[in-house]
Amino acid sequence: MNRRLLLVLWLAMAWVAPAAIAGALGWKGVWGGGSAFVDLILPLPITGGVLHVLTLAAVTAVLATQPWSWRIGGYARTLLLAGATAGLATLLDAGELLLAITGDTSLILHWQENPLGLCLLSDCVLAQFFLGAFGGRSPSNTGEWAAALVLGVAAPLGVAVTLAKPEPRPTMAFFQTGSRTGPGRGDREHFVHARLRVGSSSFRSAAAAFADKLDPRYDATDEDVAIYFYDSADAANSMRPESVRATYCLYEDGKPATWHAGAGDCFKGHDTFSERLHAAYYGLPQGTPSQARHYLAGVRACEGHRPIALPQGRKDENLSTRTCSGLAKLREEVLAQNPGNPVVARALGAAR
Repeated sequence: MNRRLLLVLWLAMAWVAPAAIAGALGWKGVWGGGSAFVDLILPLPITGGVLHVLTLAAVTAVLATQPWSWRIGGYARTLLLAGATAGLATLLDAGELLLAITGDTSLILHWQENPLGLCLLSDCVLAQFFLGAFGGRSPSNTGEWAAALVLGVAAPLGVAVTLAKPEPRPTMAFFQTGSRTGPGRGDREHFVHARLRVGSSSFRSAAAAFADKLDPRYDATDEDVAIYFYDSADAANSMRPESVRATYCLYEDGKPATWHAGAGDCFKGHDTFSERLHAAYYGLPQGTPSQARHYLAGVRACEGHRPIALPQGRKDENLSTRTCSGLAKLREEVLAQNPGNPVVARALGAAR
C-alpha cells in the first residue's frame, strides 16, 4: 500500500477509536456533560479531543519515521508497549491498587474516566498493527526482548506509584471508612479500619486519641457515639458487625467512655438529651400553650444538667449545652412574641 495512503488510514482509524470506545462505555465529556464520543472526536481546545492530538502526534511520529536503523529498530514496539501499559495504568484507581498490594483490601479493579490515558492506550495498541506496514520490526535478540519486558512493567508501575502518592491510607494507623445514624435520636456509628493490631499494648491509647475528633461533646448533633474498629478495610467498608474487633463508646453528657470487645452496644439503656427533650415535649399536659411548649420541654429535659468539662481551647457545641444555656433567652422571646397573653404567662411563670 502507498505509504501516504497508509498514513491517512492510520490517522482516520486512530482518531475515531478512543472516541468510539469512550462513547460505548458511557463516559461523559471532560467537563462532565454530554457524550464523550462527541467530546473526543472534536480537536478543539475546549474538548477532550485536544488531549488526543498530543498522543496521536507522538505515536504517529514513531510510525512515520520507520524503519529505524537496525541498532534501535527493535525498540519501536517496546516503546509502543510502554505507552500502552502506561495508558492502561492511568485508567485504574491507583490508590485502590496500592491498598490491595498492602493487603488492606481485596483486589477489585475500579476503572477511571481518563481521556488522556484512553487515547494513549488506544493509539499505542493500534499502532502495533501498523508498525510492520511502515517498515518497523519486532525485537530480535535477548537484549531487545529484555528491554521490552522491563519497560512494559516499569511504565505502568511508575504511573501507578505516581498517581497513588496522594493516597494516605497505607500510612495511617486509623482510617474512617464511613458513618451512619444509630438506632435512636442523637446516636451515631462510625466505622474505622485499624492498622494497629487490636489488643496490642498501644492500641487503646492510640485509638482513643484518634477518636477525640469524633467526641460528641464537640458536636452539634451527635450525643452517643459508637466507634467500631476493624482489622480489615473490606469489613469496615461493608460495616459487618460480626467482623468488629473492638468498640469504643463516647457520650455527650459526661458519662465515662467505655470499651467493648467485638461489636458492643453503646446505646442500650442510655437516653440521649434529644430523646429526653422529645419525650418532655410530647409529655406536656394537653392544653399547654403551643408557644410555650419548647421552653417547657427544655426546662424538663435540663433538670440536673451540668456544664460539660472540655479541654482548654475546645468549643462546646453540643445540643444540651446550647439548649439549657439558652432557656432564659428563649423565655424572654416567647413572652415578647405573646404580649398580654395570660395563658402563656402563667405557663412560663409556673416553670420558672
